[in-house]
Amino acid sequence: MNAQDTSTGRYAQFADIRKEVSELGGQYIELPTHVIVHIPGKDRLVATFDNRAALNSNDQRRPWGDKLILEQGWGCLGVMAIEQNWYRCPDLYPTLETLVANTLVPAYSGFSLYGNSMGGFGALTFSRLFPDPITVTFNPQTSLMHDVVPFERRFEPGRGLGDWTGPYVDGAEGAACAAKNYVFYDPMVVEDKLHALRLVGANSVMFPCPWLTHPFMPVLASMQLLKPSAVSALEGTLTRKTFFDDFRRRRFSDRYMQELLTAAVSRGHCRLARAALEKRLLQRQSNQRDLLEGIVAAGGHL
Repeated sequence: MNAQDTSTGRYAQFADIRKEVSELGGQYIELPTHVIVHIPGKDRLVATFDNRAALNSNDQRRPWGDKLILEQGWGCLGVMAIEQNWYRCPDLYPTLETLVANTLVPAYSGFSLYGNSMGGFGALTFSRLFPDPITVTFNPQTSLMHDVVPFERRFEPGRGLGDWTGPYVDGAEGAACAAKNYVFYDPMVVEDKLHALRLVGANSVMFPCPWLTHPFMPVLASMQLLKPSAVSALEGTLTRKTFFDDFRRRRFSDRYMQELLTAAVSRGHCRLARAALEKRLLQRQSNQRDLLEGIVAAGGHL
């Protein structure tokens, strides 16, 4: 690899994490379309996978979700994408297989995989590399194979960015190998619901969260639910009762109300949207009152 690649080329955004991993005695691996890093920790290793949005960042890149993981003292295996090829990189598979089997499995007592959307696909499909893993995914895609998920039309370019006939092409197959799968999804987004239904099984705990939309995680974070739910799930201790008891606080989230009102107005339920907004404003002062009122007002012109 030449200096241009490392300092100003396609790997320039990884300079900081490369230095950090080296200082911590971890692993840093550059592949044609991915960078893999291992930040050492104790007890549990959490493998994370980039979603598509990560490639839009102009900042120095870090493993997706690494702050939450490192705060627990756990090790982090970050698989970071340079291209949106949905992990369809032939060099990626043997590299991960060797690293996991020879270095990571002997070093940790527990394993979890964590991802959102495209990253959820990565977490599910590569879970088979680990012994008795826990997967935690938010609105995951399970595959882009036409014959397996014909309903998935949102990511058509991804179908042409690699070989979808080789290994690691179906997250549902990976999920079947896991000790437990925590699947969070919005059942009002048809494609996400259909992907989630492919993961239903005795080893899966399903968390349907309506009206959180596909980005999902920022809305959950606005309720102060993302971090505690993710940590408990990664440990394998989260229960449906605990989560849905806490999920009631969505009624007090401006971000959730924004998504709910937008959905109601787009479906022509303007009177219901107005009634919901008025009830909300009577309950508490909204930090986004003008924005929420604007959403409902726009519906009056549909």
